[in-house]
Amino acid sequence: MNHIKTAIRSLRRRGQSNTIKIICLAAGLSLGLILIAKVRFIDQYNSNIPDMERVYQLRENFRRDVEEEMKPFDNSSGGIAPGMAAAIPEIECATRMTSVAGDRWLREDGSLIEANNTCADSAFFSVFRLPVLIGEPKEILGTAWHAMVSRRLAEKLGGIDAAIGQKLTAEENRRMYVIIDGVYETVPENCSFDYDMLISLNVMPEWSRTNWLGNDRYRSFIRCHEKIDETELRDKMQEVFAANVDMAMLEEAGFELFYTATSLPDLLKEDTDTRNTRNLMLFLGIALIVIAVLNYLLIVISTLVTRIKEIAVNKCYGATFNDLLAMAFSEGFVHLLLALVLGAAIVWGVRSEAETLLAASMGALLSAKTLLLLGGICLVLLAVTSLVPAAIFERVPVAAAFRQSRESKRVWKLCLLFVQFAATAVIVGVLGSVSRQYHYMSNVPMGYSAENLMVIDVAGLPDDERKTLMDELERLPEVAQVSACFQLPFGASGNNITIPGNDQELFNVADMYSVDARYLEIMGIPLVEGEKFSADGSNDHKILVNREFVRKMEVTAGWQGSIIGRQIRVTEHSETNDDLFTICGVFEDFRLGTPQSLELRPMVIFADGNCGGLVEPENVLVKLHAINGENTARLNAFLAENVKKKITEAVPFQMMILDKLVDERNIRNALLICAIAALIISLVGLLGYTTDEVNRRRKEIAIRKVLGATSTNILTIVGRDIAFIALPALAVGSLLAYYFTAQWMQNYTDHIALGAGFFSATALCLLAVILTCVVLRSQRAANENPVENLKIN
Repeated sequence: MNHIKTAIRSLRRRGQSNTIKIICLAAGLSLGLILIAKVRFIDQYNSNIPDMERVYQLRENFRRDVEEEMKPFDNSSGGIAPGMAAAIPEIECATRMTSVAGDRWLREDGSLIEANNTCADSAFFSVFRLPVLIGEPKEILGTAWHAMVSRRLAEKLGGIDAAIGQKLTAEENRRMYVIIDGVYETVPENCSFDYDMLISLNVMPEWSRTNWLGNDRYRSFIRCHEKIDETELRDKMQEVFAANVDMAMLEEAGFELFYTATSLPDLLKEDTDTRNTRNLMLFLGIALIVIAVLNYLLIVISTLVTRIKEIAVNKCYGATFNDLLAMAFSEGFVHLLLALVLGAAIVWGVRSEAETLLAASMGALLSAKTLLLLGGICLVLLAVTSLVPAAIFERVPVAAAFRQSRESKRVWKLCLLFVQFAATAVIVGVLGSVSRQYHYMSNVPMGYSAENLMVIDVAGLPDDERKTLMDELERLPEVAQVSACFQLPFGASGNNITIPGNDQELFNVADMYSVDARYLEIMGIPLVEGEKFSADGSNDHKILVNREFVRKMEVTAGWQGSIIGRQIRVTEHSETNDDLFTICGVFEDFRLGTPQSLELRPMVIFADGNCGGLVEPENVLVKLHAINGENTARLNAFLAENVKKKITEAVPFQMMILDKLVDERNIRNALLICAIAALIISLVGLLGYTTDEVNRRRKEIAIRKVLGATSTNILTIVGRDIAFIALPALAVGSLLAYYFTAQWMQNYTDHIALGAGFFSATALCLLAVILTCVVLRSQRAANENPVENLKIN
């Protein structure tokens, strides 16, 4: 206890740089530990599900004759899960789920509430075994238009008891409603099934819930009696599938299709994006902690010259290694405790931003088990920050109490600086690459124009009201043009193509469903051949395709020349073999999908009102003369006044594109913070080392100046010593940065080129910063009068 009191009293002692130690340690630990907490958060994904290793997701695997690789698909048909469970004894139970409504729901008093939801069947809780607070899940989820909600949503609805019996209506589809009959415990954030509402799957038609082929919109899961061999399970599922599907028809159509089962833990391991993000955060967390601890040790070593007599006197009075260790432990404990308190204050102060960057709440990140892990890490750090200084103190000679001593410990310091420089180079190199990738994705040519384009969500509005709204919008002075579409070009469902006289399905297309006649024009998509849809509505069974569709038909069907006027069948749209669609135009390829993922399938577009009664446009596109605060405010005021059945506002299309990059933006911002912290901590250590070296070598510098050395010569000598350690460290860091960046870029189908030039330039910039700091810190000593330094005893 006396050592602790001494350590506290010595916090303000001059020459020990305790404030700098604590601040740098706090910055490194606060960032590093919170990143490790995020890694733990990822590693514990779905851990709330009992016996999660016995829960498997059923996944389609398919290919066609013209395609070489088997393609996995996470969805399945509605009858697969219950059918497999009924026929395979090893399967205990099975469930499936699908989405049918958006997240915005209207209460009976007209107020709006957000509730992310899915449809689930009556076996959902049997498979996942989540805690139920009120209600009988099998009965509730087995009854159409009934639902269960999480405790979190129930509390928003007035409480667990008050939520029972309430009716919610989907804003986008007023015919869709649910009655709340049960409440389950809120699912943790790091769970695949973190839904606020589970709606009975019986709202779906029976054919959809029971079919074995097509309509693969469901996510299917099974729970086995015990962990089993997935290959064996696959063979049994294939036998069951073959018994319920016309395999000869599939073979004739050129399809190979089978199902596999992947356990929940393996799903996480196979998720490349999640794995790469986890590994990157783990490295960043470890790197920041290592940099902070090494900087602490570097300062301890650098300030040893001011403590040599103190330590030597203690040894004169009989202090043993255990006494020195107790002294070092007490100082390390006090410093680490203060650093953790300061770090916790920093994290608490920016918790909102931290939760956004890490996509998780602080409560979820800092669970009890995670806090135990972080506490263990802190104990290891305490051991390191105690044992190393104690070992250094032990080597101080007793004679140092009676003479001036200036031991340099130069090798120690240079080794610590090497690791700091290398780790900083990795972080800065990865930051630069991620920033370049983000900039590339933000500005990649999409093949369509988002300039001055606004999007209005009109899902749920009757078709006549939507058309009336569009007519009124066109009359506004700030509006240049208005159009409508079902799907925005961020993704598309799939359907298959056949041609008259051949029942073989040739390939799968990205189905954009319905648009109106002005869609191509407002999106700035050129028409290559043929004609657009007619504005007078005479588009019966007409279809638009893109260039890639033409190229695909040349390969699969042997079509040559113009395809205008040719006829095709499209599954889901063509109800019979004679239900044909005529190609009226070919539009230029554009980038379909998110900026991260390029959609390569051919595309088809149907005319508004000509989509087989399946879907009508759910988005109104408004091209303004200019997007500014005034025009946007007028447009939203108009919507508020004229759209009474739906709370909506116009959103800039460009903003929607950028919203797709939120994960990349968060990673970039997190890396930026880490890079700044790492660089500052490393430079603090460098400045301390430089100061210590200059003080130790003052007489040498003075003698060199007396012998004719200029200030530039002195600075060159000091800078050269640092360069000898910085160059290899930055080279090693750049190589590691290249490796981590290459792993990260596997997340993207389209990414920047990785070359040695960028990483070399990054290393040279860091070297310039390092040498600039050394020169600025050494300049005073280089310009001092040598006579004054030669007087120093």
